[in-house]
This record gives sequence, structure tokens and C-alpha cells, in this order.
Amino acid sequence: MHEILAFGLDLGAKILKVLIGLLKNLRTNLLLDMTKLHQS
Repeated sequence: MHEILAFGLDLGAKILKVLIGLLKNLRTNLLLDMTKLHQS
């Protein structure tokens, strides 16, 4: 039982890291788009 719980927590942590990475990429891309719009 504990092994399943540990596996689930590990998996959840990995998924969270991926999601946070994607959000950071999206945010930086949006900021870059905004600066491009302001420059033109």
C-alpha cells in the first residue's frame, strides 16, 4: 500500500514540474509577443 502511495506522489510531483515548466514557457512567450507588439 505504501509503495503505491509513494509512486503516486512521485508521479504527481513529476506532472506538477512539467505543468509548471509549460506555464513558465507560455508566460515568457506571451511576454515576448507583447514586447513585439509594442515595438511595431
